[in-house]
Amino acid sequence: MTDIAQDQDIVQVLQSQHEQVRQILTRLGKASATERAGQFEEFITMLKAHETAEESVVYPAIRGVGGEAVADKRVAEQKEAEMVISRLQQADPASSEFAEMFNKFHAAVEKHAAAEESEVFPLLSKKFDEDSRRSMGSELQRAEQQNGWTPDGLRR
Repeated sequence: MTDIAQDQDIVQVLQSQHEQVRQILTRLGKASATERAGQFEEFITMLKAHETAEESVVYPAIRGVGGEAVADKRVAEQKEAEMVISRLQQADPASSEFAEMFNKFHAAVEKHAAAEESEVFPLLSKKFDEDSRRSMGSELQRAEQQNGWTPDGLRR
């Protein structure tokens, strides 16, 4: 298993992961149906690990500093995404239904990431000192690693 990057500010960790997710979504959108099927399942493993870690590290932290409404909105978006993921996993990756749902899912993930970047990241940056953010960054990565995401991508 890949070592966790020590002393990374949680905002830096999340920003880097958002970029990785965006790249994977773009690649999936361009992939053939056969390629998409396997890659999509790997991506979902990563995304679920990321979201679970955010729910255990990020959202409780921002709730503790007055960010309850922001956390509630982001968690609600994640719950909606879980329902769409379930439908996507049941659809044939070669179908137009999958393509249509995937495009909507891609847009929703982009919107969610942008909202985190504009609402959650500033809360983390303003309300927590550097040591706290670094500690949260390590904690987030440990939680993700336990569920299938490592700094290099999927658990091997």
